[in-house]
Amino acid sequence: MLDLISIALEDSGISFCRLDGSMQRAQRDAQMRQFREDPCRTVILISLMAGGVGYVASCNHSTAPVRYALLT
Repeated sequence: MLDLISIALEDSGISFCRLDGSMQRAQRDAQMRQFREDPCRTVILISLMAGGVGYVASCNHSTAPVRYALLT
């Protein structure tokens, strides 16, 4: 499901970050860092497998709204 949404976001030119269960911890940390630090990243896709390991999606984007998509 995340793959389909990723394709739609890419086709729409929307920058996003992605966390899924197949990623190594370092990759997930890098994606979270990108999401927090890059105001152009307005969407984060998180699978329940990755989201269930204690990630708290938080950020402080002052110039862009943040949208979360929690998907299975």
